[in-house]
Formats: sequence, structure tokens, C-alpha cells
Amino acid sequence: MAKMTKFSSWNADAVLGRYMVDGNKEFLLDMVKDLEAEYARWEKTNRLPNGLYWQEMCRMVWKNPSAEAVVSNMPVPLSTVICMATPKHSLIGIMTGDEGMAMKYGLKADSIKTLVQDKLWNTDHHFFETMRGDASAEVREAIGYIPWYFNLPDASSKYTVAWKEVMDEKGFPHLTDLPLPSAVILSSARMA
Repeated sequence: MAKMTKFSSWNADAVLGRYMVDGNKEFLLDMVKDLEAEYARWEKTNRLPNGLYWQEMCRMVWKNPSAEAVVSNMPVPLSTVICMATPKHSLIGIMTGDEGMAMKYGLKADSIKTLVQDKLWNTDHHFFETMRGDASAEVREAIGYIPWYFNLPDASSKYTVAWKEVMDEKGFPHLTDLPLPSAVILSSARMA
């Protein structure tokens, strides 16, 4: 489906998860070529020279009212989803006995994780943030918590400090009319 190329993908995670449940190695082997083609497409069409991935904001599920003029940027979700998919490809290589695939994606996973932590972590705001060009978009969004969904950040107080924002009304200041943490889940805020 052509529309699947417009959104980030969890296909590798889903295929591996299905295999873990039903043990159908034939299905897993049948999907390898498609998963690798999908990954290659993301690298060809959405990978930037700095190694992160860009995506059009209007194509993302999350809306960012403060980024109306932004056509594309390096959002936390896409680079994080790619980071999640990469070790899944490595595991699929292990499960299918393809050592080359396992090593190739294992090395890519380490590289992308480092890039997400180094480039998308805003050291001033103590939060994972979208980038515009080579600089932080200076926007704290709830999607900045997505890296934890994939166990991406190193277990370090450098990153866990971001969790203080969930219940802090000043962490997402324009959301004071909404109950927390639902306000954090539903919207985003421009940093002062």
C-alpha cells in the first residue's frame, strides 16, 4: 500500500512479535525481503546526511500547533521508530540464521541510538525534542517520551530527569486548563 510509505512503521516489531507467539518461521522468512526493502526505502527517502530521519509534520499522527509553518523536520518518533526497527531486523537475522543481516542491523542500531541521544536530546530543556535543520525546534512535546517506549535511552539520570515534566504544569505551560497527565498526552508546548 502506497499510503504506508507516508507514516513510520512498526512492521519489523510486529513480524518478530508474531514469530515469538506462533513460531511460524516460514512466515518470518517470507517477510524478510519485504522488511529489508521497507528499511532500505526509509534510508533512501528519509535519512539525512547526519544519520537521523526526517518526516513531514502533516504526515505525523501527533499534531504540533506551534509548528504550523514547518514542512519537514527530524521528529523524535521517526528516528526512534527506526531505532526500534533496526535491532528487530538484527534479531530476525539471528532467528533466521542470517549472521550478515544480524551484524549489519546490530551496528546500525548502535549508531542510530547514539544519534538520537546526541542530536535529539536538548540539554537545556532536559528532553528529547524535534530538530529543525541543525538546531532544536525548542518545542517540548509529549512525543519526547517515545524513546522510553523502545528502551532507547541509556539508564542515566541525564535522561530520566525528563519524567519530572509529566506532572509539572510548568513543563507544558500552555496546558494548564487540561488535567495532567492527559494534557501532556494530547498536546505540545513551545518552550519559553
